[in-house]
Amino acid sequence: MVILVAEPGDILLEPGTYPATIVDIAVRDRDHRRFLVWTFAIEHGGNRATVRRPSGMSLAPGSMARAIVEAALGRKLRPNERIDTADLVGQRVLLTIVRATRADGTPFNRVEGVRPAQPDDDYPF
Repeated sequence: MVILVAEPGDILLEPGTYPATIVDIAVRDRDHRRFLVWTFAIEHGGNRATVRRPSGMSLAPGSMARAIVEAALGRKLRPNERIDTADLVGQRVLLTIVRATRADGTPFNRVEGVRPAQPDDDYPF
């Protein structure tokens, strides 16, 4: 017999800015369009929250993917620079989290913005 254990689900964070670590970057495909799903870990109040943010594949100025990459690197990208997403896993950033609501009325954490982490930001992990 297999024993299944119910997961606690997402931890709902208060809106604000949180230090986070990029833990995964997955390529997804929907309607024949490729996009990235960025997964971040946030330690808060003794708990670990996981938040995700989709982005396009483009590193064009003003794109969410470029904002995340530049925040992770702590610098602006150079023209024609190539980035391996594997090199970004483990990098620290600051996330701006807001509260949003799904169509079914369920609240969730939404990544509204990202910026570079500072050396003195508190990362308990």
